[in-house]
Amino acid sequence: MRIDDPDEIARIARNAFKVHFSEVKLVRVNVNPRLDYNEKPIVEVKIIYDGKLKQMNGDGLLRVQHDIVSKAWRDVEKDLGFPIVQFFAKSDLGRRDPATV
Repeated sequence: MRIDDPDEIARIARNAFKVHFSEVKLVRVNVNPRLDYNEKPIVEVKIIYDGKLKQMNGDGLLRVQHDIVSKAWRDVEKDLGFPIVQFFAKSDLGRRDPATV
């Protein structure tokens, strides 16, 4: 299956996050396809959650990232780009709208 839709990548990211962090509230997933500094396609996947830092363990974060990459980047020529996954706590955003991260 070709993954060339940002909404599909967001769905993959939401599902992966819920599997590995079911006790943490997912606020939003922002997906932004763009080119990196070498003109290679990438997809920024920004996951905003509302929870405590202690709930977010490194193993779970790596598993979420692995799930997203393995499902959203299968065909280098056809897919949207390599997913770059970032996690943001809602509490760290201050007054900033999660949609603008």
